Amino acid sequence: GGAGRGLGRGASSSASSSFFSGQQHQVVDSTWEVIHITPVRSAAPGLFRLWVTLQGHAAADLYALTLAVPRTFYVTTTLADERQVLELIREQSGEDEDVSLLCSVTATERHLPHCAHAPPEGHHVYEVSVDERDFQRHQKVFQRLVGSAHVVAANEMRTPLLFRALLAVGHTA
Repeated sequence: GGAGRGLGRGASSSASSSFFSGQQHQVVDSTWEVIHITPVRSAAPGLFRLWVTLQGHAAADLYALTLAVPRTFYVTTTLADERQVLELIREQSGEDEDVSLLCSVTATERHLPHCAHAPPEGHHVYEVSVDERDFQRHQKVFQRLVGSAHVVAANEMRTPLLFRALLAVGHTA
């Protein structure tokens, strides 16, 4: 082939990387109008395809983006910090893979359903987030977690991921 045709390595690759980086920066920094959102069926659970246009750009600028949505739920527990919750998850893993390594646990001030005020004294609310594939693969560990004597309540474990995806994307009025 002739010089300058196709994408090659070296200087041409650097130029194309710069072009795509600029395109990515344009997408990230713009306001999106979501045209369509759907689960990516052939991929891992929790992946969604978004078709978006960018506000202020030509209508022909349609972008397909992939959004990874983790399983996020909340536990109210008597444990005083995130490390103790992760330790409880590790204990619930038993002889299986240490599921605590796959999770993120963050203390939160959320007011959860059926509770008009902050949790009672000595109770703490934590947000637990885990990749959907890992959540499905280790579902029994999470069932044992919410059944633990240290866990008072669990919320939003069954929230549809499409709803979470819509929350992650937000809205414009």
